[in-house]
Amino acid sequence: MMQTFLRSYSLKDSTGENVGFVGAVTDITERKLKEVQLQQKEQFLRTVYEGAEHLIFVVDVQEDGEFLFTGWNPATERVAGISSMEVIGKTPEDLLGVVEGAAVRQRYISCVEAAKPITYEECLTFQGNESWSLTTINPLKDSEGRIYRLVGTTFQITERVRAETQLKQRTKDLEKTLEELQQTQIQLVQSEKMSSLGQLVAGVAHEINNPVNFIYGNLAHADNYIQDLVRLIRLYQQLHPHSISEIEEIAAEIDLEFLIEDLPKLLNSMKIGAQRIREIVLSLRNFSRMDEADMKEVNIHEGIDSTLMILEHRIKATPERPAIQIIKQYSDLPLVECYAGQLNQVFMNILANAIDALEEAIVSREWGVGNGEMRETREMGQGRRVFPLCPLPHALCPMPDDSSCSTVRNSKTELSTLCLIPTIRIQTELTSKKQVVIRIADNGLGIPKEVKQRLFDPFFSTKPIGKGTGMGLSISYQIISQKHCGSLECISQLESGAEFIITIPLSQK
Repeated sequence: MMQTFLRSYSLKDSTGENVGFVGAVTDITERKLKEVQLQQKEQFLRTVYEGAEHLIFVVDVQEDGEFLFTGWNPATERVAGISSMEVIGKTPEDLLGVVEGAAVRQRYISCVEAAKPITYEECLTFQGNESWSLTTINPLKDSEGRIYRLVGTTFQITERVRAETQLKQRTKDLEKTLEELQQTQIQLVQSEKMSSLGQLVAGVAHEINNPVNFIYGNLAHADNYIQDLVRLIRLYQQLHPHSISEIEEIAAEIDLEFLIEDLPKLLNSMKIGAQRIREIVLSLRNFSRMDEADMKEVNIHEGIDSTLMILEHRIKATPERPAIQIIKQYSDLPLVECYAGQLNQVFMNILANAIDALEEAIVSREWGVGNGEMRETREMGQGRRVFPLCPLPHALCPMPDDSSCSTVRNSKTELSTLCLIPTIRIQTELTSKKQVVIRIADNGLGIPKEVKQRLFDPFFSTKPIGKGTGMGLSISYQIISQKHCGSLECISQLESGAEFIITIPLSQK
């Protein structure tokens, strides 16, 4: 059906009488069709605008630089508790208060100055509740190139931020718990009640494991939800490759492809954090075998690794020193029959002492080489001071090239600090006599001969009051020699580090 527009004019004679009419008929079918299509597009965009789950708001930029809201969509109304009509003509401070409004205003100023979209995270208070969001602001320009309007799109990320905060808090709580656990261990070792510590660690691991599993499990659901949404978007793009320009503009404004690419990365980082806590919990459970009364066949390396995990807060770098390097030289050992919890206690005592020795060496800047090599001496004002060369055998040094270690080894006057790394080396092997040997060595200051002779005596300690009970190595010696029919010995001399050698039978039968 054709639609027309009729325009007519009357014809008059010299006396002013109508003598006829002139008319023009214009075919406006195409124009009317375009008007209908435009109305349909506007209705579609209005439906998207009003039905979108994410928040959309519009801000006008005045000539004097003032920012005035012109409205927002229903999703924003639900979150803010303010209707779109109520925000018209309001400034950021009018809606959000002085502090939050000023922060939002500065974001708008940054967008106008940059003359391009900006994305940022923000926390705003609506209806008494804090709401975290990821916001993208897109500037719109008029025909003269002036930015006259800002269109913002906001994704609610409150749950994600809460999950991240919970993970961080759980990690802090776990580190604090491990520190408290170490102090508790000292008291329990002194009274020889390590079984109580096993129950304590198991309880802590259980309490931490439940909320972490809750968070970890929800991450999988969140990942599935996101994949479903992305699949829906991709299907729409496939079925409508030439989408409406307004939709394409919004997709560009919110940087849709970036969001689709970045969301899995965000979830993965949270998953890694949760998995890290789960690994720590597993180490706590392995370490808490101390209350087991019977011998069992266990993986010795798991016990060592669990102990290292518990001591990680002491191993990692601090403002006062670099991280302690752990070198593991594990052999392919079969399962070893032992009291797993008690053996873990021995590992804890020896490794904790090694860390103490390294911290003392770091303070004094004196390092043992651990293998009896020559050391350099220098004049130091009031006397001579002993300096080591490389603290590790050449094959194990972290920088075994001619420009570092070999030069230092052959030098009589220069000392490279590149090789001076606090290090603990752990070696395991199975001898031909079916004996399992575990060597734990450090490159600290070493042990004087007179101290070494009393090393395994009960209540003997060279540490300051309050830091050591003098029972750790004594109990360790009893566990190895009496409980496992093995041996525990120490090889050390002053300025040459220390090495503890644990030897136990592969089977107690």
